[in-house]
Amino acid sequence: DPTNGDVYAAAFNTINRSTNGGTTWAGEVGAFGGNTAGVTDVVITSTGIVYAAIPGNGGAAVENQGIWRKQNGTWTRIASGGSPSWFNSGNSLGRIVLAITPSNENLVYALYYNGLSSNCTTPVKEAELGRYDNASQTW
Repeated sequence: DPTNGDVYAAAFNTINRSTNGGTTWAGEVGAFGGNTAGVTDVVITSTGIVYAAIPGNGGAAVENQGIWRKQNGTWTRIASGGSPSWFNSGNSLGRIVLAITPSNENLVYALYYNGLSSNCTTPVKEAELGRYDNASQTW
């Protein structure tokens, strides 16, 4: 975090934070107890807004799954099962990858595996892509 020097790490099923350069770590979001299938992601803007992604396929409790934003010290879930309407929940919410637009850090992209599988007979969307605008707080 360029505003205070905190270090964030996306770990299995949790986002950890260190306030002392990595000497000690504490769970910031998640901490779902040992299931190692849930690959998380974390990105931070130059102004210190933190975005974190917790998938559903790692055993994460439904109340922890989704995309979170930490602004002014407070975590708020900005995407979870059914909100926005294209966003899945439960085991069908796979890995989520986040990216911040360098030219406009209010824009955050989220790409995730939605749990569906295509075959030669019935093609289906296997991933969803969304854009969050922090200025308007909308997807």
